[in-house]
Amino acid sequence: MVMMLFGLLSILIVLPYFHGGVVYNQFDLQFHISSIQENYLNVKNGNWTHILPDINTKTFGNFGYPNSLFYPIFTFLPEIFIHLIFKSAWISYLIFAIIANFLILLSMFILCRKLSISMIPSIIGSLIYEFSGFNQIWQFNNEDISQVMVLIFLPIAFYGVYQIILGNYKKWYILSIGMFLICMTHLVSLVMVSMFVLFLALYVLFTNFNLREKVVRIITLIISAVVTLLLSAFFLVPLLFNMHYVGNISVFVIQLDKFAINLQNFFFNYLPNNNLETNWTQLSGIGILGLVAIALICVAWKHLSREYRYLVLGLIIFSLLTTNLFPWNLFQNVMQFLQFPIRFMLIVSFLLAILGAKSTQIVLENNLLSSSKNFGIFFVILISSIGIIFTTSTTEYLKHSGRQVLSTEEFEKVSPEWDTLDYLPQVSQPIRDDLFKHSIPKMNTKQKGLKQGEYLTSYDQVSYQLRSNKDLSSIRLPNIYYPGFHAYVNNKEVPIKVDKNKAINIPVRKGINNIDIVYKKTITQIVTLWISIIIWIVLIGWIVYKKLFNRKIKHKKLYK
Repeated sequence: MVMMLFGLLSILIVLPYFHGGVVYNQFDLQFHISSIQENYLNVKNGNWTHILPDINTKTFGNFGYPNSLFYPIFTFLPEIFIHLIFKSAWISYLIFAIIANFLILLSMFILCRKLSISMIPSIIGSLIYEFSGFNQIWQFNNEDISQVMVLIFLPIAFYGVYQIILGNYKKWYILSIGMFLICMTHLVSLVMVSMFVLFLALYVLFTNFNLREKVVRIITLIISAVVTLLLSAFFLVPLLFNMHYVGNISVFVIQLDKFAINLQNFFFNYLPNNNLETNWTQLSGIGILGLVAIALICVAWKHLSREYRYLVLGLIIFSLLTTNLFPWNLFQNVMQFLQFPIRFMLIVSFLLAILGAKSTQIVLENNLLSSSKNFGIFFVILISSIGIIFTTSTTEYLKHSGRQVLSTEEFEKVSPEWDTLDYLPQVSQPIRDDLFKHSIPKMNTKQKGLKQGEYLTSYDQVSYQLRSNKDLSSIRLPNIYYPGFHAYVNNKEVPIKVDKNKAINIPVRKGINNIDIVYKKTITQIVTLWISIIIWIVLIGWIVYKKLFNRKIKHKKLYK
């Protein structure tokens, strides 16, 4: 019954997008669609071994931009399978969104049940989570599917911390898996969730465990963190090397204190604005269901246990971080990667859902409201209805609010054409436009006698045909060098020189030069990939062994 409810709600949430055109914000949506289009086109045109390219040769300008080395899209890969079946990029995205919404509901429900919260309150917690202001704004207004998908994995990470701090700390691997999944989805969220985990970990100091037990649990938490890093090493370590090489990247730096929400909007506003020039973060409030959760917390306060009251403290702290009450200007240099303080609403929404579910259970069990059972059923129906009304209204509002609305055919054409290159070195900005033209003669205007033939792209490779009237010790290519790039002229590798704009420079001979710029995995990538694979094998083997060992012990006790 619960699965049917969640499935129905997930469809109803996304259903308005199946008609009336594509609501298109030109920012996060196209970035994520372009990212996954590269993988899709490689699989469609090649084979399954090409599902994870290192560079983009069919999207992001088609010149070998290494978006995949900087931005993880691993948990977004199932969209490829949907796309292969339904062909349409937009329909595939919507079906994937339905699945994501279902998993958000299910993930919170399972967590609540694991925390011994009864059925109806667990459903209510899931609904508060799904219909949170955070989810609505990032899913419908910003169309940032990666940020939204973190909502699926945050309950897993939380349950892992819960086991380490209060439960069976031998289940520490749950935290590692949850944090790994977040890392593979959205790196900024990984930082925020890590801050949340540290806050939760401090609670061990207030438990009734003896000193030795507290130390063991803290050490276990550290082990879990180390394992997370090792599981993710294949992505994180090469990322750090590339960030060091690039230096200052081209991501637009935003003044944090100007994009923090004011207190009134935090509580009472969450509908999108039709004026794209306004500060959209002022629209990212907790929503009506957030206020309902706060009301439930207030009613149940006297009955909340110490650990849940600690979560209320966390709710206050992370709520403060989303608002302009926090002195963000003092932390601009340290936290500028965050871009928008409102991202902390991820943690706020999670805590509202957990505390709302627990408070509902307390209200029902202690008859704080008359006719508890009927109230619970009524409340589920009410919250579901309010949520669907809001999501439908939001969708229709966006369609008629001055946003660009495309046909599905138009969207197919623009979906791979995202041209914002956040991970381009700042020193490469002067030649940015030339990269999209794929023209060697235009990159070498002082060199006469260069005639370019066809320009081709394939998996992790771009190719030029160039005719030169003489030998040249160095010509400039419309490609930016990153560690891992190799150059071949007529099937022979040639040395690469990097100029002040980090453009690739190579020698060519008189006559026809078939130039291939190929990306090959670096030693760092290969070594860290094997480290991650080995750690995964060991971890899975250890979990299976523990499960079988515990089953044998239970079996022996049963027949004694």
